[in-house]
Amino acid sequence: MERPRPRRLGHRHQAPLQRPPPRLGHPPEGRRITTEPQRLPVPAPGPGEPAPAGTEFTDDVLAKLAELEERSAQHEIDLRPRNTVDGYAADWKQWTQFCALLDLPVTAITPGSLTAFVEWLWMQPG
Repeated sequence: MERPRPRRLGHRHQAPLQRPPPRLGHPPEGRRITTEPQRLPVPAPGPGEPAPAGTEFTDDVLAKLAELEERSAQHEIDLRPRNTVDGYAADWKQWTQFCALLDLPVTAITPGSLTAFVEWLWMQPG
């Protein structure tokens, strides 16, 4: 049986050739590694907290920023379907009930507490 002949590179029905991924530990071609220290961004103040020094804004800018914050919060809400949000709330309610039964804080999340929670869920009616 005769083997099929390989296609020529650059054939019009063939995907274009791509560069291989860069080797680990080496910068991509044409780029250099800098040793400048990275600076972490200053965390944004919480609602009602004053902005850090040097970031005083006019009332107009503050109003625009408040509107953007509201839009951002609504966008976050719109990302999840209502039934998913309801499901999360029901799951949280069950977790808090389980933690109350064992006198555990709700933040006591370990492999053992999660296993016990799943076993407890199996025993619940319904």
